[in-house]
Amino acid sequence: MLLASDRVEDALAEAEAVLAQDSGSPDGLALRVAVRSRQGEQERAIADALAALEADPRHRNALSLLAGIRFEEGDTDAAKALLEQAIEAYPKDVPLRRSLVAVYQRRGEPEPA
Repeated sequence: MLLASDRVEDALAEAEAVLAQDSGSPDGLALRVAVRSRQGEQERAIADALAALEADPRHRNALSLLAGIRFEEGDTDAAKALLEQAIEAYPKDVPLRRSLVAVYQRRGEPEPA
């Protein structure tokens, strides 16, 4: 919610508060991924996403955020793999499926069934 209302600094403070309690919290790391990505700190965002996925390989937000970063970088292979991993864990998640369709479109491939 904080990022949606452009309260980036508040969102970062919230992430840091969660991480102060548990430095490996996938939720705290994923929130910090979103903040850092919004701030243009892609390398730091990627490092946080990978740490979140190390703690929880099925963390929906970390998978989705990292896929988005990879997509924006033009690495559609990585974005596709991450989204497929997320959809395997959350098969009814419509936003994940829409993101995967966008990857297929960018790649010029037929959309998945």
